[in-house]
Amino acid sequence: MDTANKKFKVGTEERKRAFKTLFLVPTEQDDPEAFELAKTGRGQTIALAGFFDKVGLDYENTQYEFTIKPFSQEDVSGYELNLTGEGTPRQKPEGGSRRGRRKASQTEGTEA
Repeated sequence: MDTANKKFKVGTEERKRAFKTLFLVPTEQDDPEAFELAKTGRGQTIALAGFFDKVGLDYENTQYEFTIKPFSQEDVSGYELNLTGEGTPRQKPEGGSRRGRRKASQTEGTEA
């Protein structure tokens, strides 16, 4: 399935309490409920923050992984994304090293 310049409707399995599977189904470009697929480097991304909020995934503090496979049922085809595991906590960035020039007070006393 060609994903270039496509929009997708997003849904889950009906009558399921726990969120485990996500479906992306191509739709018309002018559909107001559709999510747009955007190219990012070598891959593609889709902004699903609002959808994840609705199903209760804490995507800001937890990293989730999905396995993706094409699906086709009756007259509908798209992609099935299955959540793998419970997710892993995101690591908070630490101070790390500063970039750029150092201030004069940081370089004093380092002369050889």
